[in-house]
Amino acid sequence: MAVSIDAYCTVRTPVRPPASFAEVGRHDRHDHELASDLAVRYRDLLHQSELRSLPSLAAIAQHFLRVQRRVSLVADRWDRNLLAPWAWQVNAILVTPEGEILDPDGRRLCDRDHGLPESDAQLPFPVEARQRKAQSEMLLRNRLIDVPAEILPVVSEPEVEVRDAHAVVGRALALLVVAVRAESLRNDQPISLARLQNRLPEAWGHLSASELIFLEQSQPDPLAIEDALWNYESLLTLQWALGMHPELPFPDEFCDIAAITHTMLSIPADQWLKQTQLRNDRAILDALDLHQRLLWAAREAYRLQQPPPASIDGNIIVRRQHALNWLTSWADADWDAVDTPS
Repeated sequence: MAVSIDAYCTVRTPVRPPASFAEVGRHDRHDHELASDLAVRYRDLLHQSELRSLPSLAAIAQHFLRVQRRVSLVADRWDRNLLAPWAWQVNAILVTPEGEILDPDGRRLCDRDHGLPESDAQLPFPVEARQRKAQSEMLLRNRLIDVPAEILPVVSEPEVEVRDAHAVVGRALALLVVAVRAESLRNDQPISLARLQNRLPEAWGHLSASELIFLEQSQPDPLAIEDALWNYESLLTLQWALGMHPELPFPDEFCDIAAITHTMLSIPADQWLKQTQLRNDRAILDALDLHQRLLWAAREAYRLQQPPPASIDGNIIVRRQHALNWLTSWADADWDAVDTPS
């Protein structure tokens, strides 16, 4: 009797499945059909996780968030020995027609009745992701910051789709415009939109919907102004990713606004757009993984009403993580829709 399986692969580069499994369908993450499928699976797994208090379901949901393609396979019989090496190579979760979710070796990651995994089932992660997780944990231990081993690895080099440098420069210019406007309003010396647009015309094509609403208000709410000032931390993160700073400082002190602004304005924006290159993926992902764990530590300290370890600042970390999640195409979300789960 023929068997069929859908493989949800997170690795970007396609790999031909074993010859005994015929490929009968392939959908890229940018296809509407797969995008809708992934959104439903992500939502449903998170909902089940909340109902059953099972972190394993949330972890599976995170896998679907990183899927690059779905490959549909059929074969005369199920042969784990043939399929498993390929599934590990493409970092795939397998889904049966009955809705069972399996690891690359065919072991249940969750059952339909209780959501519990088989004892030896493994959620797949590329080796780069696991190594980066261990590196981040070591760096944090050196600062006496302990985070649970259960915090998942972040997306890794074989999976990630980093936004191009042109888009990152445009986003940085948009953040600068909003932050400068907010700073001028807080100091009761408002800079007009006409002046900002004349000085940084390249930014206007990159502003998000919420940023345009903020800019168009003559007197925004004071809380909105304070919130917009935190854009400087997101901007610092993108500047670092663009190579404008040698390192991303430890998140225990608010950034140097004057230095950040000077860095952006010292060279005409059109030159930034033409010349700037991003750091390599490894450096960006190192920062993403480290700040993911720092974000958990900051939120846990807040939850327990304790001083944050190593004086980390949760507001700084969440703004940096927002920028890093956007930079690494988290859920393909636009700037306003980027989430910062920990």
